[in-house]
Parts: sequence; C-alpha cells; structure tokens
Amino acid sequence: MMKVLEAYKNDKKYAFFIGCIIGAIVFFAIYGVAIINPCYVDWLLHSDDLEGSIDLTQHYLGWVFYRNTPWRFPIGLTDGIFYEPVSVIYTDSIPLLAFFFKLFSFIIPSDFQYFGIYGMLCYALIGGFSALIARRFSDNILWAIFSAVIFSTNPVMLNRMYLHTALAGHFLIVAGIVLWIYRDDFKAKKYRVMWCILLTCGTLINAYFTPMLLGTLLCSELQWLLKRKECVSKCDIEKVNKDKSVSVEAVKRITLDILFPLAVTLASCYAFGMFYGSVNASGGGLDMLSFNLDGLFNPMTYLSNYGKRTFTDDEFLRFSYSGIMREFPLYSPYQNEGFAYLGLGVLLLLGVEFIVLFVLLVQRKLSINKSWCISIAIYFIVFGYLALSPRWTLGMDEILYINYSETIYKLLSTFRSTGRFIWMVYYMLLAGVVVMPFKIKQGIWAEENVDVLDEKKASAPLGRKDALFTVIFFFFTILQVVDLTPGFVEKHNAFSNIKPYETRLSDSEWDRIVSECDMIIFYPPTLDALYFDCKTSMEFEILALKYGIPLNMTYMSRDLTEQADEWTYKHFEDRKSGKVQSHNLYIFCSEENIPSGAESGLRYYELNGYTIGIDE
Repeated sequence: MMKVLEAYKNDKKYAFFIGCIIGAIVFFAIYGVAIINPCYVDWLLHSDDLEGSIDLTQHYLGWVFYRNTPWRFPIGLTDGIFYEPVSVIYTDSIPLLAFFFKLFSFIIPSDFQYFGIYGMLCYALIGGFSALIARRFSDNILWAIFSAVIFSTNPVMLNRMYLHTALAGHFLIVAGIVLWIYRDDFKAKKYRVMWCILLTCGTLINAYFTPMLLGTLLCSELQWLLKRKECVSKCDIEKVNKDKSVSVEAVKRITLDILFPLAVTLASCYAFGMFYGSVNASGGGLDMLSFNLDGLFNPMTYLSNYGKRTFTDDEFLRFSYSGIMREFPLYSPYQNEGFAYLGLGVLLLLGVEFIVLFVLLVQRKLSINKSWCISIAIYFIVFGYLALSPRWTLGMDEILYINYSETIYKLLSTFRSTGRFIWMVYYMLLAGVVVMPFKIKQGIWAEENVDVLDEKKASAPLGRKDALFTVIFFFFTILQVVDLTPGFVEKHNAFSNIKPYETRLSDSEWDRIVSECDMIIFYPPTLDALYFDCKTSMEFEILALKYGIPLNMTYMSRDLTEQADEWTYKHFEDRKSGKVQSHNLYIFCSEENIPSGAESGLRYYELNGYTIGIDE
C-alpha cells in the first residue's frame, strides 16, 4: 500500500488510472456487464423501452448501414438510409468509432456493436480526467477518489448515456478543463497537438462538442495572455519595450494554438462528409430546447415516449433523479435538453465553499488571480448565455425572449438544443467543488498567499488539518450518492430486464415482398410517420438491411423529410411518364394522400397495420 501511495505522489498517471477504475465500477454497477459484449445487439433494439426514445436504435442501425456501404470519399458517407448518401455524422452513430470498426469489418462478426464499450469508456475516462483535476492540487489519493466518484455519478451523464449516446462523451469536456489547468506543464507544440486530438475526437463523436471545446480553448488562451501580461507588468518595462518580439511571439502562439486545431477539425469534418449533399445543418426547435434557470437545483426531467404515433405534453415520461430534493416545473418538457441537476451533496458543498471563500476574501486572507477570475467569468457568462437563449425561463414562466436576426437564428439553429451548453458550466462547477477546498486551506493556514493554480507542485502531505477537510468532503460525497440513488436504481432495473426483440412486421408476407423489391419508399407526408412514430423507421430499416435494399428516408438526427418528400413526389411523376421501371415497395404514411391505383399503377393492401403498394 505504501508503494502505491508513493507511486501516486510521484506520477500523475496513477491518479488517472485510479479514476478510470472508479468510473468503470460505477458503469458496471448501473448497467451491468452484458451490454459491453460486442456481439450482443438485442438491447440496442429496445431503446424505446430503456429510455423512452428510439434514438439509440437509430444510432445502431446507422452504424450497420455505414458498415455495409462501400468505401469512397468522403469516408463517412452512408448509403441506404436516404435517397442520396449522407454522412454517418447525421445518424449520431459515434462516427469516430464507426470509422474505426469499419476498418475491421472483414474480421468482426456480422452482429457487432460498440455502444456498450463506448459507455464504459465514457465513465472510465470522466473518472480518470476528474482525478487529474484533484491531483493537480493535492497528492492525497483520497481527493482523487472523491473527485472521480462525484464526476462519474453525476446525473447529467446518466440521463444522456443511452438516450443520445454520442452526447454522453462528457469526458471530453472534463479533458478540456484538465488541459487548461495543466497548460503550464506542456510545451507549446505538445499543447497544440493535444488540442488538435481532443477537438477532432470531440467533433467526430458529436458535433455539439466542437463549440464547447473550442470555447474552453479560447478561454485557456485568454487566461494565458492575461497571466503573461501580469508577469510582464512586473518586469523591467523599458527592457520589454525594446524587444517587440515578445508581443509578436505571444500573438503568433495564440494564433497557432487556435487555428491549427480548428483547421485539423474542419479537415476531418470534410473527410467525413459533414458538408456533403442536401442535408441542412440547421434544425428546428431552437425556441424550446433551452436551459431553465432552476435547472441546477431541479432533479426533474422528461423523456418523450416516441413509441406513440403522436404525443402531447401529458405523454412525456416524467422522472426525478433525486431521492431528497423536490421537483420544480419546467416551461416545456423539451427543456430536458438543459437538464443539469448538481445533486444535493454538491449543492451544499458549493454553498459552504462559497461562503467560506467570501469570508476569507473580506478578511483579505485570500489572494486573487485576475487571469483565472476573468477567464472563468467569461467562460460562465458565454456558455450560460448560450444555454439560456433565445427564450429565458424560470420554472414555468418566460422572463425574456431575444429576437435574433434571421442570420443569427439560423446559425444558432445549427446547435438548436442550446440547453446542452449548460454542461460546460455544470462541469466547471464540479471542478470548482474539488478545487476550492485547497484555496480555502491556503487562506486559513498557508504561511503565504500563493495561488495554487499557478503552482506546479501539489499541496502538503495529509495532516490533521487536511484530515478535517477530507472527512467533510467524504460526508458530502456520500450524501451526493445517496441523493442520486433513484437514477441509478431506475437505470439498473431497466438494463437488467431486457427482453428479446420482436418485430412489428410479423407477417411472413413481408419477406416475400421485400425479397423481390429494389427499394422501400415512404410516401409523403413522412414527418408525422417517421418522426412521431420512429419505430416505423426502425422496423423497415431492419427489414431493408436483411435484404440489402435502400430506403428513400429514415429517422435521423436532422429532419430531412421535406427533401425526401420532394424526391418522392418527383419519383411518382416519373412513374407516370414511364421513366421509372424499378420494382419498389411503397409504404403510405397517410391514407388521405394515397394515389389511385389507376394513377399510380400499384396494387394496395394492408399488412400489419400498414398500407402498402406494389407494382401490378
């Protein structure tokens, strides 16, 4: 044991390793071990039962279509799920892993999934990176353990994990904070390369992480610049003025630090086909998907039951992640996107820490590092503003609406679920919970007021005074876990009772019909049929994969129904003129819009509740 503690004090990688173990333990305690089996795919077809949403199934099927698509450039193009190729980015199939495993398609089993392994990695890595935050300020191993527990049990990642799986990669946010904190430990080129890797990986996991990580990088550059300015102001000004290369070098470094990772990321997006085809990057719903001002204290969230053909607010699934805190109403169930409950333990810790810091500040026992204060304040303001916009709400009341210009509105609609930007504030607050005790200890007991954020060596070894902090932190960590228990239990029960998948399309006639078809075509309007009854898309995707035929439209992360409907109307016009000779299966989404048999040349009948048409 002593050797382990000694190794931990001498090498930061041991903190990362310990944090990863804790994160993995949390994952297995919640989800079990079955889902990390790469050959077990049945659970992925039950996401409506597990999470109240079909999205996870869509992510998995997107990977299967991508895997079956022949290689070409852009390398992320996927055939079969739309009338033209689309990027795997728009199926949220974790493009980075989809590409990696497609490289080995020739040796991996036909039934293969990486979503279980990805989930375990998310928990392990967030535990590892959070432990590094604690290790930056203390060589007490217990603080790394507490930090890993607090970060890996947070309800925001739990809420997101198998709802929108790619978006559960919150370890990327924490990794960005770690790079910021450890910046002085890296040479300029290495720091730049690490940001290239992080920003590119974040984008190729989910594009929402691009502005999040880029914002962290910009704040890191601002803090470095302000810190450098503070250092220069203490030097011989006349000497500095004589050497203009000092400021030129600073500008050059910041420019490269920002542009180089951004250029690599954009090149990766282009290579994966993000800008290919007719996909509109903007989406609807910007006005409803914001963060609610009570979000940090509100354990309540909603999940939409996509298993229904249509739904209203009363048909959303309501759930509380707290066993102690009361629930607060939301302006809209769609504000689940801004779910950011901190947990009772963290809320109380933050309250105590802020009060003590304020007292120390008033007593002038606390040093203020302007570069950190300014950069973190801007970080909170920018991401908080984005999360709240454009409709600011408190509970069920609208308190402000920002009328953006059409250009800005369209730009923001690229990342329409603005409530997700609160995650940046959320994880910085969790980091603050871990860091602030060391500032407090400095203010109370340190002989000199030195800002720990500017020191490379950790705090003093564990003593009686440190033991008091450790006991207090342990108590609040236990309280945090106890408060969040309902979420753990709910997820554990759901993933412990997964039934075998059974298709809606149970009639054997489907196999005969589809085996003779060239394509499955949904006839407009497809918005209600595929977006409010996503299981229809899922069922026919599975059927299409079985026989290796394409569809004209499927449920994806971007609404492409308008383009698909235009293509389908034109397709029927071409049928009338004799330009189309292919043999297709037509699924009619609305009985009111079915063309007459004489007009379409199709024979219609009902099969498992669907109105279908095939050539006479």
